[in-house]
Amino acid sequence: MFLFSKPDIEQLIKNFESNEVDHIPVAKLFIPRTSFIWLVTEVDPNEPLNATALYDAGDGVISLAEVNLGEILHRGYELGPMVQRDPRFVGKYPVSVYLRAALHCGYITDQDLLINRFKNPFGLSP
Repeated sequence: MFLFSKPDIEQLIKNFESNEVDHIPVAKLFIPRTSFIWLVTEVDPNEPLNATALYDAGDGVISLAEVNLGEILHRGYELGPMVQRDPRFVGKYPVSVYLRAALHCGYITDQDLLINRFKNPFGLSP
């Protein structure tokens, strides 16, 4: 199973090697029929199973952290349905915007109507 295309991998590595920390997510991974969601922003080229992602297990705890792609795949295997990539997801905002929206909503969302309210960290109108 391939979760990332070659251009995705190139972007994930580029994000890892940059000095920035607030990257636009490259891919959305999920386990069908569960609440597990990961918005992946970067991958360590020296340890390709180590990634950074905004993570939601559906338990009310949402975090931006290092994740192990091998463990994600294993978790999908344990739960029955395999880990999938959302082919409709296109990252539009820095991960901090998705994080603010998720903390407010209680879950990771990529719905523009919800996320637009969190593009400005101080909630001020442009």
